[in-house]
Amino acid sequence: MPARRSASASVSDTASSADIAVAPSGDVVINFGTAVTRLSPSGALLWSLDTSGLGPVVPGYNPRAVAVDSDGNAIVNPGGWIAKLSPAGDVLWTSGPLGGTSPYGIVDVAVDSEGNAIGVGYYSGGDTFVVKLAP
Repeated sequence: MPARRSASASVSDTASSADIAVAPSGDVVINFGTAVTRLSPSGALLWSLDTSGLGPVVPGYNPRAVAVDSDGNAIVNPGGWIAKLSPAGDVLWTSGPLGGTSPYGIVDVAVDSEGNAIGVGYYSGGDTFVVKLAP
């Protein structure tokens, strides 16, 4: 039986939630607190990006989500917006206000087979919405 390999890395923050996704390359992408971090398959730090400046922070908003498309780009939800990050950590785009000016938050993200970013969120009144953003 082959030996199992393991790797570890430490990412620190004061977040109350986090999410993790694995890129086609085997890289691990973590959305934790105000940072998105990418690790190599062996656990080496490739980059870490402070996402607090990518959109407005929604008071009381904590959920963090991450998805990775077939090109290795990360889709994340900093502060309730949606952002797309390249495999090198460059910001490719960020969404503007989604569906109005009422306070809201994106609680989860996904990528469909065509590379569209899908987000599900809520408004301050409790109504939910789904948004689909082209690659």
